[in-house]
Amino acid sequence: VVDVDDSLGQKDHVVQSYYYSTQYYPVDIADPAASQIADGLVLFLGPEVWDDNDTSDVDDIATIIGLYLANMDLSTLITNPVTTGSTAGCDYKVNVYNIRYGTPTVDLVPTNGGLNLGVTIPNFRADIDIPTKGTFCVIPDIDGDVTATSVTITGKMNVALDPTGQPVVTMTNVVATVNGLDVDIGGVLGFLTNWLINFFEGSFADMIEDALVDQISSLADSLEDALAGLALNESFEIPSFIEGGAPTTLSLVSKLSRLDFTPAGGTVGMAATIVTPKGTPHNPLGSIGRAACLTGVPEAMPGFPVGTPIPTPPALELGLHDDFLNLIPYALYWAGTLTMPIPQEMLGQDLSSYGITDMSLNVDFMLPPILTGCNDDGLLTIQAGDIGVQADMKLFGMPVQMQMFASFEADAEIVTVDGEAGKEISIAVREPTFIDIEIASLSGGLVGAEDTLGGLIRDTLMPELLGALTGESLGSFPIPEFDLSGLMEGLPPDTAISIEIREVLRRAAYTVLSGNVK
Repeated sequence: VVDVDDSLGQKDHVVQSYYYSTQYYPVDIADPAASQIADGLVLFLGPEVWDDNDTSDVDDIATIIGLYLANMDLSTLITNPVTTGSTAGCDYKVNVYNIRYGTPTVDLVPTNGGLNLGVTIPNFRADIDIPTKGTFCVIPDIDGDVTATSVTITGKMNVALDPTGQPVVTMTNVVATVNGLDVDIGGVLGFLTNWLINFFEGSFADMIEDALVDQISSLADSLEDALAGLALNESFEIPSFIEGGAPTTLSLVSKLSRLDFTPAGGTVGMAATIVTPKGTPHNPLGSIGRAACLTGVPEAMPGFPVGTPIPTPPALELGLHDDFLNLIPYALYWAGTLTMPIPQEMLGQDLSSYGITDMSLNVDFMLPPILTGCNDDGLLTIQAGDIGVQADMKLFGMPVQMQMFASFEADAEIVTVDGEAGKEISIAVREPTFIDIEIASLSGGLVGAEDTLGGLIRDTLMPELLGALTGESLGSFPIPEFDLSGLMEGLPPDTAISIEIREVLRRAAYTVLSGNVK
């Protein structure tokens, strides 16, 4: 803002804006990768997401694995006869069928580099049928059953990200153990079947262990798919600022950029952007970057979880980088949403008492709004400069045309609001902490009345206009849910993990939604 007075009493008031950063993100709907912010979205999955030790509802990965194992048909993994041979003049075949077991329990615990997996399958039981034949065979057909107190499987699921952004899960150190094996053979000739008992305690136990190891190892592919599905790609609408106007469709495009696992949980980073077709006539450099607030010192991502650990540590957190959040107001600008006529009723102010009638306004944001946390308090503010306002009106019946440029700053914060499908994330804009206006040109019958008219416009009209443009929020979009229905066949289509927000926090360049699994 520049005010000039000369010796002849001439005055001028200039409100000019300049944006500067060492980093810009050029938004192009045809090339979303060009504006994706590395770790722009960060999802923290605490131990409760992996295993909440509660199988009454399907809201953790361990419960889903338990359902998979409970529905597993081991009989299809066993080829009958499991063995054949001859003894005491008899040829025999050993068939195993009707394999059943109790409800499996699954422990899934985050660790450095992945997840430790422990499975216990209790009360293993299978029926045995051994037909015999031979010219001089005196051993009748044998039946019985084989039981085990439990089968346990342990292993580690190593989780990493390949150079293309695809998750890679590998199983290592997978060990299965059959515990408390017992073979019960019917018939008076059971004393002749030590060879059979030896087979079940040796080869058959190995067969069951190998089959279960194969089944557990196949979970790696399912977990890869589940992790890949965490990348958010969806479109959402921002309602028009003008009643009856068309909404603006924005698209969130992301891919995985980080997979870090520690005993605290898993941190999933996403390179994310917001894109929309271009509608503005202006050609900015791109969405302005935070660039570590121009300190020259790289900013580290905060260590998750960041939420208050009382009464329990947060199980689920969603971090939004300032550069990602800034893409939302930038996308509204890029789409041309911020170039529009302003109807009189939108202002909510009757200016006829000031002699102003027949007013029409056209607003053109020549520069995009900026959402930034680069200030002494580290809190979000929204700034906009070079807001062009073209006004045509009558002042005491005389036609007046006026070109103005405005700048403003207001506090902002991320809040949750009720949307049509549930809770949504919204950028709430508070009362302006700074507002100023320059009258760049005035034509008509009141040339020279800039001071009087400018004060009226600045103090009365512009607060109403900016309040109408921002309102209580600058758009909102749904809080993402993370679909788990594809992790295994048979799950309900709405099986998902979503966050129940306990608090919204600021940590360095991130706004973090912290809470529990809902």
